[in-house]
Amino acid sequence: MSDQRRRSIRRGLTLLELLVVVGIVMLLAVIAIPSVRPLAEGRRVREAARSINVYFGRARSRAVESGRSHGVLFERFDQARDASILLRQAEVPPPYSGELLDSAVRPFYYDGFLRLQVRDGDFLPGVVRHNDLIQLNYQGPLYRIIADPDPDGSDPGQDFPLDADGVYIDFTVPTSVPWVTTHWLTLDIVGVASPPWPTFPAFPTTPVPFQIMRQPTPSGGAPLQLPRGAVVELVASGVGYDVFAPDPRDKPDPIAVMFAPDGSIDAVYCYQLIYDDSGNVVGGDYRALRPIEPVYFLVGQWDRMVGAEDGLQNWQDGTNLWVTLSPQTGQVNVAEVMPEAGNPVAARELARQMQISKGGR
Repeated sequence: MSDQRRRSIRRGLTLLELLVVVGIVMLLAVIAIPSVRPLAEGRRVREAARSINVYFGRARSRAVESGRSHGVLFERFDQARDASILLRQAEVPPPYSGELLDSAVRPFYYDGFLRLQVRDGDFLPGVVRHNDLIQLNYQGPLYRIIADPDPDGSDPGQDFPLDADGVYIDFTVPTSVPWVTTHWLTLDIVGVASPPWPTFPAFPTTPVPFQIMRQPTPSGGAPLQLPRGAVVELVASGVGYDVFAPDPRDKPDPIAVMFAPDGSIDAVYCYQLIYDDSGNVVGGDYRALRPIEPVYFLVGQWDRMVGAEDGLQNWQDGTNLWVTLSPQTGQVNVAEVMPEAGNPVAARELARQMQISKGGR
C-alpha cells in the first residue's frame, strides 16, 4: 500500500470517534438551551411590547386626525379568557337616531325603571347593543340601555331580547300596530346609584327624538397578532389599583381602550363588578370606565399563565414588561416588571415609580 493511500485512509473518522463527537455536541446543547431560552422568551416579550406601543400610537393618531374616538380592542383568547394574543383597531360609530327623520321613542316610568316604547321600523337589527348610551330629546342626562335590568327575575320586565349571538338588541318582534306594546327598552342613569329620575308619565304618551352613543366596534385596520409565546395577561392588568375582573359570561366582550380627539383616554370598556351598599359583589356588567389613573397591560409569557416549571407568575418575572398609558395625555410607556413585589398591583406601582425616577410620566 502506497504512502498516499495510507494518508487518505487516516483522514477519516471511525464510528466510535463520530459517536463521541455527537455525544459532546448533544451535551453542550443540553447545557446551553436552558440559558438561551430565557433570552428568546425575553426577546418575544420585548417585541410584543414594542408592537403594542406602536399599535396604541396608531389608534391615538387616528383619533386626533379624525376628531372621533378611536382605540384598541384586546380580544379574549378562547382557551384562556384572561389572556389576549390578538388586538384590533377600534372606533366609536357615529351617534344613532333611528332610521327615519321622525324616529322617536315614548318614555314612561314603570316599576322603578325608566322605559322606552319604540315604534316599529325605527330601529334596524345589528345596531344597538346592551350598555349603549342614549340621550332623550338631545338634552339632559345620559341613560344606559339595559337588556336585562334584573337578572334574578324579580323585575317583571318585557325588554327586547338580544339576538342569537347575544350582542345586539333584537327589535324584530311581532306587532300589528305602529308602537310596539309587548316589549320596551329599559334605561338606567349612568353613574348614579339611586337615580334622581326626571318627571316621566306612568304610561307612554309624548314621542321624543333620541340619540344613541354606541360602544366601540372593530374598524378596518389590520389586527395585531402577538409573537408566539407572548401574551397580554388581562387578569393582572387594570386601571390604577384595580385589576380587570374576570368576565364569566358565555361570550365576553373585549377590553377596549379608546382615545379622545385631544389624544387623552376617553374611556376603558371592561367587565366591572357591581357591589351592594354593604360592599358585597352582587353581579357584574360590561361598562365604560373613565380612568383618572394610569392604565396597565402586563405583557408576559404564555407558559407562565398555564404553570411554568419554576412556579413564577408573569408579574414575578423581571424579563416581562408593563405597557402603561397616561389617562390625561394618552402617552404610552414601557416599564420593567419588578419581581420583588408581592402582588400584581404592587408590581406595577413599583414599575411606575421606577419609570418616574428615570424621567418618564
